[in-house]
This record gives sequence, structure tokens and C-alpha cells, in this order.
Amino acid sequence: MIRPLNALLTTCLPTEKKQALATFGSLVFGLTFVLVVSAFIQIEVSPVCLPKHADRIFQVNKWLEKPDGERLSSNKTAGLLAPVLVDQLPEVEAVARIMTWTEDVFLRNADRGISTKAWSFADPAFLKVFDVPFIKGDAASALNKPGQVVLTESMARHLFGSTDIVGKSMVGLGGKIYRVSGVVRNPEKHSKVQYATLASWASTEPSSGMHNFRFMNNWIGQTVETYILLHHAEEAHAAENHLLEVLREAAPGQAGEYPFFLHPLVPPAQKSGAVGASVNGKFSDVIWDAGTLFPLLSFASQIS
Repeated sequence: MIRPLNALLTTCLPTEKKQALATFGSLVFGLTFVLVVSAFIQIEVSPVCLPKHADRIFQVNKWLEKPDGERLSSNKTAGLLAPVLVDQLPEVEAVARIMTWTEDVFLRNADRGISTKAWSFADPAFLKVFDVPFIKGDAASALNKPGQVVLTESMARHLFGSTDIVGKSMVGLGGKIYRVSGVVRNPEKHSKVQYATLASWASTEPSSGMHNFRFMNNWIGQTVETYILLHHAEEAHAAENHLLEVLREAAPGQAGEYPFFLHPLVPPAQKSGAVGASVNGKFSDVIWDAGTLFPLLSFASQIS
């Protein structure tokens, strides 16, 4: 009968070396297990499918002070902030707005229907800032006009049974008729921004003929998430200072009431990029790191 390889190897060794080899084997197995589990955990919690320029994306946040003095961070801003920042912040390449509807929205196409909690309004810049990957349609024109809506791949299949649906009509928020202008890949479940539909921001404006959502298009309502794409990540501090100056002029009350700041989409110490990238780098880099291997090699040389 053929005995296992480790049994053959240990048979010819002195007792003390058998014990040392067994200890070494256990150490290697245990360390490998920990590294594998650690790598999967890092992949799970790391941002995925980030755009290549993720280090240049910042969200406009503000501090809210409670009566007891405690400060809480809020990512809700006024709907008119974005266009002003585009015009008056020299560090900015693009500014995007998105607002997710707070109630379920029932979508319908002929005999198909589905309820969603992820109906959102976004402006054209959102597609650029987050580099949204299109399956059908043109990102340059998909959210330019009232009545346009971009669907995720899964939503398109739910409503139409296909992704080849650009130009087709559907019933959206408030029973309004929207025309599908694009189909995009589903956001990864760990992505910062989630959506199933992206309706054009132009559909919310009073003159749109669609909705008359003044609360989304003034300086008082605080319902919108605002993201800026800088020309250079290093300009964040300067952009933040200019942001406060702009607010003092455009909305003096808000500048005094809310301390605004820029929150990075990706923490400075964390790498951005490919899907599944570990927070600490590639898995192979962790496995073959000299600091990991040196103690093992040293121990192996002592028992050989």
C-alpha cells in the first residue's frame, strides 16, 4: 500500500526533526489559511468597479450640530449647488447631482411591472464623474432632456425582457411616460452609489412638462447628493476653501449655518482601481511578501 508522502518523509527523520517538521507543516497550513481568508475579506470590503479617476472624486458633505453639541456628518445638499460649483470652482472638472426617491416607485411597461426603491434623478455629469459603463445608448446624450431614463441591465430585463430597448417607452414616477435612452451595467453591490434607474434631472425642473419639483431646484431643500471631479486630487484643499467662498456669495445663510467640507470617495491610504483589488494590494503581493516568507524559510533551514 502506498503511504502518504508526509508519512514517507517523516519515517526517515529523527524524532526531534519529525516534531519540528510537523510544527512547520502546521504553521504553513495555518498561515496560508489566515492569508486566504484575509484576502477574501479585504476583497469583500474594498470598493469595487471604481472609475480610474476615483481618487479625484469628492462628495460635498456638511456638519450638522445637535442641541447637545454633538456633530453629525450629512451628505445632503441643495440642488442648485452643482451648477454654481461648475462655473466658479477652477479646480473642478465636473460636478454631478443625484437624488434617490424616498418612496417605492412602480414602473410599468405593457403587461410587465416592478416596484423599486432605487429610482433616482441624475444630471448628465453623473455619467461622466462615475464613468458609468453603457451596454446600449450614448452617455453623451442619455440624460440631456426631460423624459429620458437610463435603466440598469437587470431592470431592463425585468421590464422589457431585453437590453435592446433604447427608444422604447415606459411608465415611471408619478405615472409619467419616460423614454429609455440607455442601458447600463448594474452597480456593484458594494458601490458607493446605488440605482436601478437614472431619470434625467431635467425632468424635475418646473419648465420640463414632466415634474415640478421645486424642492430639488432651490437653495433651501437639502435632498441632493453632490459629487465633484477635480482636475487633480491634490487640489482638494483649495477646492474646499473656494467652495466656502462660493457659498458665502451664492447662499450666505447656508455658508454660515453649515460647515461644508469635501469627503473623498476613496480614503487617501487606500488604492483604487480594478474589481476585487485588495485594500493592501494584490493577494500575490501579500503571499510572497519577504516579511512573511523569511521566518518560514529560516525555520525550514533549521530542520533540514
